[in-house]
Amino acid sequence: MAARIFDQTVFRGQGALITLGSLIGGHAAANPEKFPDLKDFGSRAVSIFLRWQVNPQIGLPSEPFKVWRRPATPLAKDTDIASSLIPLPPLGTVVVFEKPMVSVSGVVSAGASPQNVIVLPLADGVGFENVLGILHFSLGANSSRPFTFQAPYITGLLLIGTSSIQSLTGIPMSSADQIKGWELVETVGFPVDSGQWNDLPGQNHGIDQGLVGAELPAKAAAANRYSRGINPWGWHPQLPSGQTAPKWELPSAAELIAEAEAELLPLLHSALAMAPNDQASFTRDFLIHPPQNSAGNAMSGQDGKATVAPLTLLQLAASTDPLLAVTLGFGTGYPYEDIPTVNLAATSLFGDSNTSDWDYMVTGRWANGLDGDSDEVEYAALIPRPRKVTPAPAPADLQLDPLGVHQPAAADQPWTAAVRLSWERFVLDNLASVASFAVARADLAMAGPAQALMEMRGHAPGHMPIGDLANPEDPERVRQSATDSAFPIPNDPGNVQARYGVATQNIFSIWSPWVTHNYSGNQPEPDLVQLVDANLVPVDPGPPASLCPATLQLDFVLDWRVRRVKTVRFRGRLFAAANRHQSPPGTFPAGVQTSLAGASTSVSVNFSGDAPTGVGGTVICLDTQGENEVTPGPATQGHSRRYRITIPGFLLDYGATRHVGLALQGQQSEVIAPGRTSAWSPISKVCYASDPRARNTTVTPIVPLASLPDASGECHARLDWADQPAAEGYAIYTSNEFTLLERTGQSHPAPGSSLSQRLIALKAAFNVDNDRNAFTRINDELFTGTSMDVSLPRGSQAIHCWIILPVSAGGTEAPWPTGTDAADSLIVYAAPKVGEPAPPRIEVRRVADGPGFAARLRIETRGTSGAHPRRIDLYRTRVADAARQVDSMGFPVAQVTGSTADWTVSPPSPAADEWIDSVQGTDTPEGSWKYVWYRAVAWADPIPEKGILGGRSLASPAIPVVVPPAGPPPLGVLTASWPGSNPGDVLIGFSTPVPQAPGPLGSHSLQLDVVEKGVPEPLLRLSMPIQDLSDAMPGGNASGVWRAGGDDFSLLIRRTDINHPVSVTVRLVDPINRSTERAYNIPAGSILPVPTLSPIKSFTISGRGKLYTFTIDNALDEAVGGEFYRLSLTLQKEPGLGTGPLIPMPGRPGIPRIPRRFTPIPGPVVLPGTERRGTQFTERGDTLTYSANLADVPISAPAETFTVTRRRIGQRVTITVTSKVKLRSIAATVTSPDGTTVTRRARG
Repeated sequence: MAARIFDQTVFRGQGALITLGSLIGGHAAANPEKFPDLKDFGSRAVSIFLRWQVNPQIGLPSEPFKVWRRPATPLAKDTDIASSLIPLPPLGTVVVFEKPMVSVSGVVSAGASPQNVIVLPLADGVGFENVLGILHFSLGANSSRPFTFQAPYITGLLLIGTSSIQSLTGIPMSSADQIKGWELVETVGFPVDSGQWNDLPGQNHGIDQGLVGAELPAKAAAANRYSRGINPWGWHPQLPSGQTAPKWELPSAAELIAEAEAELLPLLHSALAMAPNDQASFTRDFLIHPPQNSAGNAMSGQDGKATVAPLTLLQLAASTDPLLAVTLGFGTGYPYEDIPTVNLAATSLFGDSNTSDWDYMVTGRWANGLDGDSDEVEYAALIPRPRKVTPAPAPADLQLDPLGVHQPAAADQPWTAAVRLSWERFVLDNLASVASFAVARADLAMAGPAQALMEMRGHAPGHMPIGDLANPEDPERVRQSATDSAFPIPNDPGNVQARYGVATQNIFSIWSPWVTHNYSGNQPEPDLVQLVDANLVPVDPGPPASLCPATLQLDFVLDWRVRRVKTVRFRGRLFAAANRHQSPPGTFPAGVQTSLAGASTSVSVNFSGDAPTGVGGTVICLDTQGENEVTPGPATQGHSRRYRITIPGFLLDYGATRHVGLALQGQQSEVIAPGRTSAWSPISKVCYASDPRARNTTVTPIVPLASLPDASGECHARLDWADQPAAEGYAIYTSNEFTLLERTGQSHPAPGSSLSQRLIALKAAFNVDNDRNAFTRINDELFTGTSMDVSLPRGSQAIHCWIILPVSAGGTEAPWPTGTDAADSLIVYAAPKVGEPAPPRIEVRRVADGPGFAARLRIETRGTSGAHPRRIDLYRTRVADAARQVDSMGFPVAQVTGSTADWTVSPPSPAADEWIDSVQGTDTPEGSWKYVWYRAVAWADPIPEKGILGGRSLASPAIPVVVPPAGPPPLGVLTASWPGSNPGDVLIGFSTPVPQAPGPLGSHSLQLDVVEKGVPEPLLRLSMPIQDLSDAMPGGNASGVWRAGGDDFSLLIRRTDINHPVSVTVRLVDPINRSTERAYNIPAGSILPVPTLSPIKSFTISGRGKLYTFTIDNALDEAVGGEFYRLSLTLQKEPGLGTGPLIPMPGRPGIPRIPRRFTPIPGPVVLPGTERRGTQFTERGDTLTYSANLADVPISAPAETFTVTRRRIGQRVTITVTSKVKLRSIAATVTSPDGTTVTRRARG
């Protein structure tokens, strides 16, 4: 017989001591009258359940498994365990074994005080998933307690509450085959007929199985072990709220066998024809159709393929479904047999009620080895002393995440909600692992039990549990989840209230209580009406009407996939628009408004089945492109159906606006009860109808203007005419308006006539009498060009006209213009006029404006003299030379044409025939002690129809005013420093940006008052203009103030006694007697702050030695009064250091390391035996000293025996002293520039 191989990685087993309470606890609580009182019997052991698994990589054994047992006496002789201790703060201490154990014994002890000690046996690491059990001991002072723990695979212990363990012995896993006293209990294998599986060479599946001495055919044996190896009661019958849980249906063994025979067992039969180590690679492909929704509608796409490995599928079933595990031959159970307690001296056997009185073992035989062509191999799984079962942990932090809603497969069917449940995934794999879970949903609106949300078994009653599996690509790997994808939401009332529950079970089919979470969901709001196109078409009714009739065409789309439509209503708001993209108002009438000022009319579309009927307009059905009319219904329109309603009767008034806009919205109501109505369209459909009136226009004749007068007062114009090919040259004749009028006996034009009116009269006069004698030829020689510059007489008020006659080569002039259209040959020009107002008058004065000042201005015009002023430009400058000319003052600071918030105009808004008489207002320039200058000019409006150009007046006189800065004069804070020399001297610094030279309003004055306590007379008291201060520091022993340059001032105070406090008052007074005061109290003693030293801390870095660090505050790198802050260090070495052996440290070769998750960082290392004198320190015996300016301490230093470095961050300096030898003590002293010292000491 081959030696048994114990290898947890390929064959492992587990067992549990099943109590009555774990089986029926939930049922007894829900139905106390039908179940016994578990207070007396709940902890009583009634069964032993065993489960095992085989790694698919070694395939399946060639015959059924064998189950063995032995009384729980010592497994074998204990031997000392080779181990190492690794501190793992703050958890405790880890004991790492050199090799795996199946039994561990030891003694834990308490010190001088009582202790609570916890021992956690571990497997392959230090984590929750590695804990095998929990041993808790309450130890009295100076007491100890022995313990023994058995498990198939133990690699270490975690000690909490103590760091020591004695008498550590045990049995290594490598000696498990030496455990004696086993007796065969049962043969467990596949529930198959041997006649159908005898074609597998060298294998004996389907032979008689069952308890020794009571063997049965394989299927009958499976039913027998099923009756004693599973929990027939299932999950708890009630949810925590008291609501009935889904009904638990227990399939029979025969039904489960039939289910396995239909799918899994035939695949396994094919896989077992291969060598064991090839069986895992055997796969079968299955066709997968696209997924379907709850209504049976499949998603689009090609069929897929699923590849199934039968051995992997078998292990999945055996590890997640306890019923299948027992049925398929990977589990069994026995009534519990209690062995009476046996006491042998200090040893007690069979007395622990929390563990079984029996050890178990499961073996599997591979007759021809793993490759199918080798010697026999036998693997064994040891299950020593199964402990009382721990129920699977109940789901923690159960959360619900709504995933959305699915639209119904047909119109007017319910929406379905999709909900994701998730909870924390526990990692207590060895204590209370979760094999699978159940999910339920209770509709709170319906009576009866909750509904199970799992798939039904294929050929057996009941539901399949959901395996507690993990996907490595899951972004939430620390949480388990399940999804309810089809929870119907009835249309009436349109919402659901539900309670979801989750319960977990372990591989022994012991269920946790249900954990629930409430859910509420709503169906989506009704679909919105989609307004896709709107066109409002007005028609011109002809002159002189401004009211235009219009018709609206509106295209809209309705989605009929989810709900049938009963009615669609529309509302619309007309509004006057300045352009075709102006936003509409936000309010709407009840219906559609058909005129800007009129009431609204009701517009809707009613449906009878698929056919629409319009109210307030006519409606037609369109194809999806909106191009062709079609019959109503899904065959021609599909699900998204387009309609067009034509609404007549609009009457648009364009008398006061060029465009009229129409904002439209729609809403629909459903056919299905309760007939919900959608919201109005959230985004209005806006269309615009522009003024359609296109009528004949009247052309006004225009008189071009000549240029402005030149230096000689003449205006110029340019005559242009078309070239005549046969002309030798041109004769040019001129006349004017007054001449032509006088020849026809007409008077000169009235003073208010426009140039166009005068031109019409001129042309009329010429058409009546076009005698050339009224014209004068201006060129003696023929003019050969087609363009000529002409001058208008100085001061001319008339319209001047010219006639151009071509002259042939024979000297013949073209005919003189005659007839009723003779005036069309005239070229006319008029001299422009410039309207120049009289210069304005300006008054300026300073006025208060809140905390500051402003300039109050009054500008008066003389509208009766010159052109009427229609605009006032105000100029401002602080440069006196720039104020000499208004054009050098920059851009105007204000251009006033009417009253505003800042300026008051009289009259407020001048009419066309009025002018600005006066302007009053306030200007707020930036405050200054210099003059600000103001000037104003007046502008006349141009009158184009009369040929008058707008002109600017001469500027007003320049008027100055001083607008002081707002608030009292600025004075900086007083800062104190030590000037050096005498320790009692103090230098006060302050600054002010005020001008130091006198200004238009006077000078700024400085007032000082310096009083030393205990001295009868002030050290300094003065008041003087700021410009009179000296530029040099006072000499001798006197206190004084001086200008330090720029805006800075310095005040030197020489105290008679350094221990006297001094009060300092500085007051700055501006020219209008506003003042700012600053005070500073100089305390007794030195002005320099005493440096602050933190306690000296130390730590060790491996390979570098010991580091001492401390921080210094209130110490500058810069010199103060010519002196620097200094640092002094004194190091006292430990005498008599010599060489010695290195202490082995955790993490060195030869000492097992704990898993990466809790790998501790190695502790400090001291390297004795080498000693070099540092270059920074001075050595005298065992004492080393260092002294330097704080600023000179280096940032980095060479790797010497003793080094000192510094690092500054802001006002804090960190000093680091490194020593590669042990020190007895270290002292640090900081000396201020004035001689003050502070010291810190620490032990080495």
